[in-house]
Amino acid sequence: MEYLYQFRLSPDKTKEIKEELDYIVDTYSNKVGENISTKVSDQYHLNHDCRGKYSKTIDELKSMIFECLGETDLYITNGWVVYGKPGGYHVMHRHNFPDKPNKDICTVTYLDVGKEEEYHCGAFYYIMNGEHYTYQPVPGDVLIFSPTIWHGTYPQTSEVRQTLNIDFNTVEEYFPQDFIS
Repeated sequence: MEYLYQFRLSPDKTKEIKEELDYIVDTYSNKVGENISTKVSDQYHLNHDCRGKYSKTIDELKSMIFECLGETDLYITNGWVVYGKPGGYHVMHRHNFPDKPNKDICTVTYLDVGKEEEYHCGAFYYIMNGEHYTYQPVPGDVLIFSPTIWHGTYPQTSEVRQTLNIDFNTVEEYFPQDFIS
């Protein structure tokens, strides 16, 4: 079953999460190389040793997942922060693993979004049930979607974009090393 749910955080909560993640990236995280879906932007993995440092953020996301999917037993499989730059985009990809149980729940939280020149610039696009959709995010937007959805972003024109991306799984033993199929 494919799904995509949208929530919006308050401006104060968005600012709180952004400040928390900026500190974690500066203090604990490692910049990722080129073999990823992120292009012309900087991506930082939230390693296992920094996961407990943003538990309020995780609790907020878990609450939203429970609201839309009813899932309570959730385990982080991957987490990363992207700082977008002009011309930055994400190639179309999905987060499922053909050789693993398909129990992932994907999230993206928009912490900062610059003003774009045109509607589609920097927009999140996805294909769900054979239909193509475009979504123009604003700060505080949280998208929760199934791992089988092909998605990406159009190149941004703005100077600023920051997202928090976390994939959860409902199976504790399942912790993949790579998140792009």
